[in-house]
Amino acid sequence: MPTIILTSGATWSVPLDCNLVDVECLAGAGAGSGGTASTAGGGGGGGGAYAKSNVPVPPGGSVTIGIGVGRSGGAAGTAGLAGGDTWFNATSLANAATLGATVACGAEGGKGGAVGGGGGVGGTTALSTGTVKFAGGNGGGGNFAGGGGGGAAGPGGNGGSGGSASGGTGTGGGGGGGGGGTTAAGGAGGSPAANVATAGTAGAGGASLGGAGGLGGAGNSTGGSGGAAGTTWDATHGTGGGGGGGSSGTVPRAPGNGNLYGAGGGGGAVNTGLGSPTAGGASTAGMIVINYTPFKVFSGNLAMLGM
Repeated sequence: MPTIILTSGATWSVPLDCNLVDVECLAGAGAGSGGTASTAGGGGGGGGAYAKSNVPVPPGGSVTIGIGVGRSGGAAGTAGLAGGDTWFNATSLANAATLGATVACGAEGGKGGAVGGGGGVGGTTALSTGTVKFAGGNGGGGNFAGGGGGGAAGPGGNGGSGGSASGGTGTGGGGGGGGGGTTAAGGAGGSPAANVATAGTAGAGGASLGGAGGLGGAGNSTGGSGGAAGTTWDATHGTGGGGGGGSSGTVPRAPGNGNLYGAGGGGGAVNTGLGSPTAGGASTAGMIVINYTPFKVFSGNLAMLGM
């Protein structure tokens, strides 16, 4: 069964030996918010949703697609932007919902982290279209430090939510893990205790090849680390883990970025001394995975293999 992975483009050219596809849509994720000068760290971005459908396609024809974009982290004092939606055999996410899961597939992008600490909501199942749907992990809330980014949803479950940041010394929340390739959701990022200069723990990747989340930054010491790449579909394409939140202090430390694919960026850290507040962490784009059983072509007529 051929597997085709799409990470860009507005249309897909259907092979001559294909009339029905098993299609998986993963949406883009939201970016982390930047920290502010003296009041609050940024929220982590939400992870992208996942949806799957069996969709009929025209052999040798063309199908309209959309692949959700990832976003750069919000500048200091600026909210993170939402990730883009992903759809197949439709013109938008809303159009996919109107057509229904027997005709189209669509996954909602995660929202960006808010200025003042609110974490971005992960892409939802309510606005996604498919016979199988899972939600992206929510971004963690910021305090002085930044919240962790949400992990991407995957074939096996929801993305893990990012951990919320602590007060006091300001350690960042850990990033959420990407949803697994079989039956497991991504693990949630840890939320560190107040006044303890240790990092927020990373969320575990979902069983069977989901990426783990990044560590939250430790107060006045280290920044948040990036999430890990998943290998859900192959060695370079998987559900990514969210970035860890940045740490606050006299010298704020930067958050981590989400990893490929569909993972939210960590929230930026506040300035509690002379250092400048940090920007939020970047998020990653979505993708489309297509599998189909090929037909043999005889004199312009299509016949099933083995018949």
